[in-house]
Amino acid sequence: EALCRVYTDLLETTKPMPGVQLPQVDGGFLALGKEAIKAVGIMEREKQNRHMTVPKNKLGNVGIFLNRMLGCSLKEQKLLFDYFTSTMEAVIREAKADGRFDDGIVQLRNPGIEIAENYPIPLHKDPLSQAETTLVKLKLDRGYSFELADQMLKDFRANNAHLPERDTGPGSASAFYIGTGVGYNNLLGTGKPRIIMATEIFPRGKPPYRGEHWRQFSIYKPNLKGSLSLVLVDIRRNYRKVTPAEAQSLWTFWYNYFEETCIHGKTCITKKRGTPCDNGCRISSVYLISGAV
Repeated sequence: EALCRVYTDLLETTKPMPGVQLPQVDGGFLALGKEAIKAVGIMEREKQNRHMTVPKNKLGNVGIFLNRMLGCSLKEQKLLFDYFTSTMEAVIREAKADGRFDDGIVQLRNPGIEIAENYPIPLHKDPLSQAETTLVKLKLDRGYSFELADQMLKDFRANNAHLPERDTGPGSASAFYIGTGVGYNNLLGTGKPRIIMATEIFPRGKPPYRGEHWRQFSIYKPNLKGSLSLVLVDIRRNYRKVTPAEAQSLWTFWYNYFEETCIHGKTCITKKRGTPCDNGCRISSVYLISGAV
């Protein structure tokens, strides 16, 4: 997607994405970039209307782009690659803003990963090579500390500063919220309300939605990293917006509460039966077979 955007920018059928600046170069970056990719065979002239274009088989092929760049001068390589990198970062920011960003099928890059006590456990050792197969138990922290959630909100506003003030200014609907509705103001009998952090999902390539029945938000909780979303009307029905300073103590309470407590609370029937339950727990366990598998 980022590479396609670079090509259409060079062809001047699109403008640079928000936050992407054209490199300053004599003669203009667009003219220089267009001539560079034309010279290495990426851009071609259409047979029918004689317009310059990038063929479909090259349009999103990063391998071809990087390989052909080797035929450019060092100055052209740096300018094109820097512009590609800036555009890719802008594409990621946009994907995060509209809820499309995905780090991958399985993500174990969480800084809160720890190896559980008494692990790894040896399972097998090959008598000839001495190679071992082991069982590892990883403890994963699936939650958001207040510091992380607060920084995410700040980053969201900074990355979307080009959008209307109603969406990103001090009065933004993207904020921390504390539960007020029935079932939201006394979670698990603790006497403490729910708390969330919400960031608006902007429709791709369209103006931001107007009206609380249409405006959708990604929802973050102290105990779980997830992809829950709510429309603004539901948020306002059950929550009230608060400042980060007002949210900090309650967010920290639930962050600590759910470290080893499941969503069923202290009276969890599953745990009373002697069976582990990590439904809603901030800390979960993952088992891995490693070594000579």
